[in-house]
Amino acid sequence: MRKKILTAKLLAKAISLAFVAGCSSGSHLTPAPQSAEPYSLPRGPDSVSRAPEAMNPGTQVHSWVSDAAAVTTADFVSDFNNEDVDIINPKTKALIGQIKGLSNPEGLASNPAGTGKNLYEVDQGTQSIHVYAPPYTGTPKIIPDTNFFAIGIHVDSHGNIFVANQSSAGGSGNGNAIEYVHGSTTPKVLPGGPAAVEFVTVDSKGNVWGDGFNSLQQPEIGYWPLVSGTYHTFRKQPIALKYPGGLAFDNKGNLLLDDQQGAANLGSIIHVYAPGKFTPSRSITIQTNGSQIETFALHDAENEIIAANTTHGYVKLISYPSGSPLGFYFPPVGVFIGSASVPEPGP
Repeated sequence: MRKKILTAKLLAKAISLAFVAGCSSGSHLTPAPQSAEPYSLPRGPDSVSRAPEAMNPGTQVHSWVSDAAAVTTADFVSDFNNEDVDIINPKTKALIGQIKGLSNPEGLASNPAGTGKNLYEVDQGTQSIHVYAPPYTGTPKIIPDTNFFAIGIHVDSHGNIFVANQSSAGGSGNGNAIEYVHGSTTPKVLPGGPAAVEFVTVDSKGNVWGDGFNSLQQPEIGYWPLVSGTYHTFRKQPIALKYPGGLAFDNKGNLLLDDQQGAANLGSIIHVYAPGKFTPSRSITIQTNGSQIETFALHDAENEIIAANTTHGYVKLISYPSGSPLGFYFPPVGVFIGSASVPEPGP
């Protein structure tokens, strides 16, 4: 079954991106060791043609975790195999801290701009969601996601948490999408949807969008419509994908959808769909020599996509909406599955 195949893939090498970071009970934030510097990311035309092997170790050290509170934004990347979250300065690409003591961290999410700077982490090993307040050094709030195999997570502007569960009953049953209403630790299952839900996001009307696979292991994407405060049955949309990945909406209402196997031997494709359209207005190919982009995060400034390479353990940066490559950097450990970014304060 597909869920077993995915589990093996994640255990081998996996990546997930986001703009916020998380940790688990008893975890702690440690300063970045100088021996684990990330690679520098050259900005400008010369960065486009550089291969990972050609990059030199970064000489700029933004060093200790106290800097995390000083930067306006921060990028977070969860490391599934090494069970931590790296905190990276988005301007210098320097590692400024790590959250340790996690258990198979997966998806990450943050509050939308202007609504907070909490980090939400799917801690798959403990079957729970961990919520961290800045500066991400304290004990997190624990929200149980018992008996589920969670992957993706999203938080809307009201603080409601949505989680994509790939399976249930210890891996033997179908997955679902669930909602934790702000302040509640009791999940509400959204009606219908794919048999295995991979990722979720929310549009400007409050509808929850998700992708995954049906019981025949065929890709599905659609949404749960919000009507008078209640989520109704999943509505599948006629969007063709080979292997669904992360998804997000930009500030113009365009849907960005990652097709992990869309570019065959080249890599993955992020398709951009205008509101109400089922044919992409733009397709951004992310060349990774055949390896996959598991998911991505759209930077709060809306001018950059950070995409995680699931095989080779590096993060690619893509200009949005042009799709031009900006370069890439290697976080210090190199095997990831989730990513997020703390947004800038709202007006």
